[in-house]
Amino acid sequence: MIRRHKTLYKTNNFTAHNHHNKHTNEGSSLLIMMIMGGGIISLIQGFVASDHILGIQYSYIVGVLCFAYLAFYAIKAKAILKAQGIDYDVKVSGGGH
Repeated sequence: MIRRHKTLYKTNNFTAHNHHNKHTNEGSSLLIMMIMGGGIISLIQGFVASDHILGIQYSYIVGVLCFAYLAFYAIKAKAILKAQGIDYDVKVSGGGH
């Protein structure tokens, strides 16, 4: 049985609910797309796990490729946001929750 990676849900929730403002609807739609993507990736992994394609052990390359893309996306998005003057690493003092 192929299980979804629970570590992705933390990323999904952060992405969808990072800003509670005008972008909340967009974040929620991204959350739904990520959950659906997790279901589709599981199907792809199940397909390549058959003996005539890769087998069960090597089918985990599908998940590895997904995590590699996630890391690439995080690095690329951070660079783009930093070029726009948005830096999540800098602590901004002020109000909040």
